[in-house]
Amino acid sequence: MTDHHAAKSKPGSRTNDPTNNPKPTIFVEVQLITHRDTEKKVTSRTEKWLRKNFAHLKVGQRIDDLRDLHSAGVRRLDVASQSECRTLPDDTHHSLQDNSLEFYLYTLHLDSDEDETASGDNEATQFSVLSLPHQSLDKKWESLVFEEPIKETTLRALMRAILESIDPGLVHARPEWQNTLIFHGPQGCVKGEGSGKTTLAQGLAQKLAIRLPNNFDNTQLLHVDAHKLFSRYFGQSAKNVGKLFDEVLRIAADENQLVIMIFDEVETLASSRECGLQKSEVADSMRATNQLLTGLDRLREFPNVVFIATTNLLSTIDKAFLDRCCIKQEIRNPSGSVSYEVLRGAINKRIDQGLVRCDSWVFDEGNGHAENTMDDASLSEELTYDHATSARASEAGATNSNGGNELAHIPDLALANMLWPHNAVTVSSELQRIAVQGTDVSARKWSHLVNWARYAHTVEVPCGIRDLLAGLEKVLEQELGRTLGGVALSTEQMSDSMVEVEMKDLDHEEVYFRTMESFRARSG
Repeated sequence: MTDHHAAKSKPGSRTNDPTNNPKPTIFVEVQLITHRDTEKKVTSRTEKWLRKNFAHLKVGQRIDDLRDLHSAGVRRLDVASQSECRTLPDDTHHSLQDNSLEFYLYTLHLDSDEDETASGDNEATQFSVLSLPHQSLDKKWESLVFEEPIKETTLRALMRAILESIDPGLVHARPEWQNTLIFHGPQGCVKGEGSGKTTLAQGLAQKLAIRLPNNFDNTQLLHVDAHKLFSRYFGQSAKNVGKLFDEVLRIAADENQLVIMIFDEVETLASSRECGLQKSEVADSMRATNQLLTGLDRLREFPNVVFIATTNLLSTIDKAFLDRCCIKQEIRNPSGSVSYEVLRGAINKRIDQGLVRCDSWVFDEGNGHAENTMDDASLSEELTYDHATSARASEAGATNSNGGNELAHIPDLALANMLWPHNAVTVSSELQRIAVQGTDVSARKWSHLVNWARYAHTVEVPCGIRDLLAGLEKVLEQELGRTLGGVALSTEQMSDSMVEVEMKDLDHEEVYFRTMESFRARSG
């Protein structure tokens, strides 16, 4: 096992529990720069440091100011979970005195380790291979924000399914293979694009690699693009799918290796055979679907394989394929409160990168928006004063007296509500106002809009955050609807009008001109 492989930490090493009654356990991920000390020394030093500097830990808490642990090769700590947590997400501040500690030690693969496996003549069976945990997927998990605890429940369910399936005590009563998932956008529409399905799949793969080092020596991520398997030659698509699963089974033959297969846009090869017959589609697409189902059935004997599919067109997928997916999870575009968190994370990331600066968090202390513009039901819950909120403010070093000036990042809504008057115009209130205008904007698109606002509507580097927010509002208006000659078009109106316009041989300006003519004609 190389230095890049996740280190195997010893289970049950609860060193600070002298009693015979086991305490509940807080699990902590330890990202190492390199293996400078033995695992026992690293865990011992880390535990002593945590107990000296913290009285409580909260699941999801990240600790990266670790100068005292750098000599042990520790880069970052992430509080992963607590053994007795029944509800997710876990917002409890867990007392270290009442909990034991266990650690997941790992280092990131720094080389690309990406390879395209090909077989066949002109048509290749292709997928990328990534050794996990990998630097390119670092912080993917944390970047995802959902209204419901989708990440936490899916990870917990999948880990339990894997551990149960490889439990030697259940070898004669091994449960049915449960390691199959499909993430889909809202059924019946394509607005799920960019909502985080593939990122969630990648984040899950990374987390499994970090948290299952005692069960697998290493983890391989196989990322399949269904379009690469589809062929214009009759019968070749089915052959490509068969070769793909042959290769996956070859890799999975090593039972000490966890294999995670992400199959993007699976509807390309798993389309409904029943609908195909009704539409008199050629038998070739049905052969590809049959081969995909056969490949899944072949994987059932391999508990070290996880299959994750993504789609925006759930209703078009074959029922037999959906029956083989044990977990079906809808991923919606973010609501107003979630959009705020997505934007907050995107801008805070650019603050860390030195691309955005904030000279003041408060723009106007008394002439702000008197009403709360976000009407999501989840907002009232987000703004609740509780122990966790007070602890966040304390940890951030911010109080009402200093107006949050010690904050290094845009705060969440609960902390912002504590720091600043309700009628003040602040970074948070302006970001909140923008977020609620874009409830149909995907998480991916929000990130693109932040970049475009910075490129097109700011001058300095780093740019001021107020300039960035003004630019963000402009590019959001452009995204949601264009204005020309006093007529505003929504995205849907633009799409309806452009159906009547032949665009193949026209430049963008002419297309838009003709679209406007079509729209005005239809509007009377």
